[in-house]
Amino acid sequence: MQKLADKPTFDSTCNTLISRMIDTVPSDVHLTDTIIPIQNKLGLTRVSPSSSTPGSLALTTSIRMLNPPSATNRTVTLHYTTSSTSNQTISVASVGGGPLGTRGGPGFSHLSDVQGFVYVFNVDGISSISNFWFTVNEDGAERTIANSDEQGYVISQTDILFDSKRSTRRVDTTKGDEDDVELKLVVAVRPGAAEKLTLKWFNPFRYDFQPLSGEVELVKDDTIQPEGGYEFWSVELTDQSVATTVSVVNEQGKEWVSWVDTLREISG
Repeated sequence: MQKLADKPTFDSTCNTLISRMIDTVPSDVHLTDTIIPIQNKLGLTRVSPSSSTPGSLALTTSIRMLNPPSATNRTVTLHYTTSSTSNQTISVASVGGGPLGTRGGPGFSHLSDVQGFVYVFNVDGISSISNFWFTVNEDGAERTIANSDEQGYVISQTDILFDSKRSTRRVDTTKGDEDDVELKLVVAVRPGAAEKLTLKWFNPFRYDFQPLSGEVELVKDDTIQPEGGYEFWSVELTDQSVATTVSVVNEQGKEWVSWVDTLREISG
């Protein structure tokens, strides 16, 4: 990446690559099939201890939809089923939603308008949550969005959860260097769910364009009192400005992945 940093080098490299493609690939060969955007795409989803209600869990998710109707107000409702024997179904309205324009990933744009709906809500920590799905109402005509097996989006487990509420990012304000940062990452664990936990972390955002990753062992954190049926394990990462994803692995090798969003920042 550093070798391509200046514009003349970048332009020259691109011209060379394009020329090689034109000269090498026969005219009757298609390099790719037509890419059709997913009509209804689930966003990043996470269950974690609630930051507002002790003893509860919080589910954060979103859904991106194409082709919104032009003459109606589309409403999208999330429904979820509890994990308890009652299998109660509860409905939740979005906390935010509306047009997103015609955007896509870098260098791409959808050929139609895009709408997004965001959901952040608390779930009872005891009854928990087993799966969720969406219903869409347009002019009174309701339809259901579930995943391919029609069972909704399944929550595989709530025994081991990344805890964004208690995780922190400490900055050494006396130095101001990117590496003078400490992350304390906390994981909520139900008693008996694991005897040993390893945390894998990944940090792609480096000033030298060199991604970093590593593995560290989590330990029970006696400074955090048990809450809502969970104990808390933690680890401190020094000299790291950010970790965008973490994976927690138990002694049997089973792995759970979560993303790390904005952490509570404290000054050191």
